[in-house]
Amino acid sequence: MATAHGSLWKEVHTMGRETPMNHEAAERISAAAERDPDSPAAQSGFDDRAQQAADRNDDAD
Repeated sequence: MATAHGSLWKEVHTMGRETPMNHEAAERISAAAERDPDSPAAQSGFDDRAQQAADRNDDAD
């Protein structure tokens, strides 16, 4: 049985695959991590991974 939560999860994760990380998005993530260093994104290193992904996507163009 599909739940609303399951549908949202699929939508969010599918969207991530279709939209490559760019520098504008990586900068927003980094700024949010700086504002709240205790956030899960900041503590997991997601801001650094987002920047690396944006750099890779630039190289692919």
